[in-house]
Amino acid sequence: MRNRSILAFAGCLLLGAIATTGTAQAAPAEEWASCITNGADGSSNVRWWGGITEEVSVSLNVNDLRADGNHVAVRLLTHDSNGDRHNWSWHHWYGGKDTGHYWDTTAQDSSQGIRDAGVQVARFEGDNLLDSCTSWGN
Repeated sequence: MRNRSILAFAGCLLLGAIATTGTAQAAPAEEWASCITNGADGSSNVRWWGGITEEVSVSLNVNDLRADGNHVAVRLLTHDSNGDRHNWSWHHWYGGKDTGHYWDTTAQDSSQGIRDAGVQVARFEGDNLLDSCTSWGN
């Protein structure tokens, strides 16, 4: 009798787990990218918690490597489900050589989704882009 109770309890746990699995969100996915250009380095880390059309968590980082009077910037790059590239807004840093900054933000393409992500790091003189690098996630 005791063995039947244990088996029945185990069976209920298994059925409960199976029943909730279908409605649970997908396992988190993550893409990391980084690159170095002439005077700047930076990275992006993008985390998916649901489907490709849902909001994603984004961390961006940029560092200024040169004392040249210019500033550095970083931005997120994505491809949608059609393969089209989206260049997101630049995040500028004016702190000078051997300083950097980190941003936590989000991104969402509710119509075509975000299929993969990357980063673009650049050095600017005023509004003029001097040089940049691009890297796509893992």
